[in-house]
Amino acid sequence: MKRILVPTDFSKVSGNALQFAIYLGNHFGGHIDVVHTYDVIRKTGHLKSMEGILHEDARKDMDKLLAGVFPQLQSQCTIGSYIAQGDTGDIVTRKAKRQDYDFIVMGTQGSSNAMEVFIGSTALSVIKKSETPVIVVPESASFEKLGNIVFCVDQIPFSYSPNTLAPVPTIADKFNAHLHLLHVGSEDENWSDTQVENTVLNGSSFSFHNIDDDDVFGSINKYADDVNADLIIMVRRKKSFFAKIVEGSHTRKELFHTNRPLMILQD
Repeated sequence: MKRILVPTDFSKVSGNALQFAIYLGNHFGGHIDVVHTYDVIRKTGHLKSMEGILHEDARKDMDKLLAGVFPQLQSQCTIGSYIAQGDTGDIVTRKAKRQDYDFIVMGTQGSSNAMEVFIGSTALSVIKKSETPVIVVPESASFEKLGNIVFCVDQIPFSYSPNTLAPVPTIADKFNAHLHLLHVGSEDENWSDTQVENTVLNGSSFSFHNIDDDDVFGSINKYADDVNADLIIMVRRKKSFFAKIVEGSHTRKELFHTNRPLMILQD
C-alpha cells in the first residue's frame, strides 16, 4: 500500500492533482490524505475568532470535497484529511517526512481567492524542502494511463542511490509501463546497460535514448511529445540540470509549462 499526501486549496488545479492521486491510489490500493492549510492575517485583534471561522469554513469545504471523490475510490483505496494553520510548504514537507508518505501530489498553481495557499512559489518550496518524491500535476494534465514514462538522466554512468530510484520500477511495474531513459548531452558518453538494469529497472521494460543538444528542456519536451509520454521523471540533486530550473529565475516557465505530470525524485 502506498501513502499519498495531496495539498489542496479547493481549486480546479488542486482538484486535478487529487484526481491523479486517486488514480495512483486505486492502482496501489493506497491511502490518500488531503491536507489544507490556511493563514490568519495578523492585523486583526480577533485572531482566535478569525482562526476558528477559517478552520470551520475549511472543514466544510473539505467534507464537500471528500464526499465528491469518495465514490471514485477502488481497490480498498482509502482517503482522509488534515487541516492546519501555517505555511503550506513547511506543513506538507514535515508531515510527509514524519508520517512516511511515498508521494506528495500537488498542482502547479492555485486559486486567487482569499484562501489562496497554492502558487508557484509554494510548489517550489515543497520541491526544495521535501525528501519525499513530489509529483507536480498541471491543470491541463490528463492521465488515462501510464504507458510511457520518460526518465531524464543527467549523468552517465548512473550514480543515483538505489533508494532515490526505488519509485521508478515501482511505478513502471504497477502500470506495465515502458521506461524511456533519456539523456540530453554528448554522444561520447557511454551507457551501461547492466549497471542500469541492476540498480534501477529490476526487469522493467526500458530503452535508452541520447539527444546531442544544448537545449535540455526543449529536447525533453519534444521527446516526450514524440513518444506520447504520460509521465516525466527527473532527479533533483546539486549540479544537475534539474537544479537549473529549481534555482534559476526561469523556474516557473520551465517547470510548470507542461501538460504532463512531472515526478521529482530527491537524491
